[in-house]
Amino acid sequence: MVCVTMAAPSADEFTTMPNVTMKTASYSGMLDVTANKSLHYVFVESMRSPIDDPVIIWFNGGPGCSSLLGFFQENGPWIIDDGESYIKENPYPWNVNASVLYLESPAGVGYSIANNTEDYTQNDMSQSQDAITALIAWYNKFPEFIANELYVSGESYGGIYVPYLSWQIYQNNLQAKFDASLININLKGFMVGNGATNWVYDVSPVFPEVLYQFNMIPESLWNEYNDNHCVGYFDGTFTGDDKAKCETLFGNMQDFTDGLNWYDLYRHVYTDSSKQDRKGMSMLNGKEMHYKKGMTMREYTPWLKHFPSSADNVMNDYLSDYVNNETLRTALHIPAFAPSWEQCSSKIDYHL
Repeated sequence: MVCVTMAAPSADEFTTMPNVTMKTASYSGMLDVTANKSLHYVFVESMRSPIDDPVIIWFNGGPGCSSLLGFFQENGPWIIDDGESYIKENPYPWNVNASVLYLESPAGVGYSIANNTEDYTQNDMSQSQDAITALIAWYNKFPEFIANELYVSGESYGGIYVPYLSWQIYQNNLQAKFDASLININLKGFMVGNGATNWVYDVSPVFPEVLYQFNMIPESLWNEYNDNHCVGYFDGTFTGDDKAKCETLFGNMQDFTDGLNWYDLYRHVYTDSSKQDRKGMSMLNGKEMHYKKGMTMREYTPWLKHFPSSADNVMNDYLSDYVNNETLRTALHIPAFAPSWEQCSSKIDYHL
């Protein structure tokens, strides 16, 4: 007989959220990384068999965008769709057959906390070091999941976060063979969607072909770009027979994307609200708390050098209102001293 001890921290469990019906055990809390940094997590258990099903870690991109975007708009049990002002049950949540851990990383993102300016400064390696420390802290809270298969996943700049954390786990496991104080993490694989992984090949260099394959630009424009051997790079430079012409052609291609959502070409981009007042307000312990409403494509991918005019459209206002609501903060055990929640952080200083 195999006996499984369930040790999930009752202090982190939440059983209510505004306007939803809970269907599975869910947890939210802080994972200490250092004395000055704590990462916020949300964990939802599998609806099928938490004991047997894999655990999936989820990262959103940015760098600096909250993984609660995934939780509340993509693969969580409840979602708030673009342009809608209510939360509803997700018909296709990932936790149907897996338990999912949403990690807001690095410190300064979402409800993750940094206590001084220096801790807001991050790079790819330091982010991954904090992530593995937080993951180990999470296993200390949930030791019953150590044997479960683990998959690391994410999108956009998660193309960096995901393999970096996977490498950190691999290094940890190598050391665990000789150090009994370390846990062996049952990493089985990682998944990246729409990922930025290598600046030489990703994003700008492949953008024209994406437009062409989606039939979004004239074939003549695509041919002219290729005939001039044009390649546009992440830093805004171009190579080709005529660099100035290549840049002009790239801009012409970009004009065809105006009004489209770069992250999902089938999703609607809502009315231009670039001039709207983005100051939100809610009450916290009887005092006014202010927050920035919504998110723009420019904020979600700050490292891009070329944007469509719709990049400053403000989306997801209601998501900001919902997550900053005092009732939701209380349900998720967010400390009163934690700042307001932004979809993409304006606090961190991230060095690519």
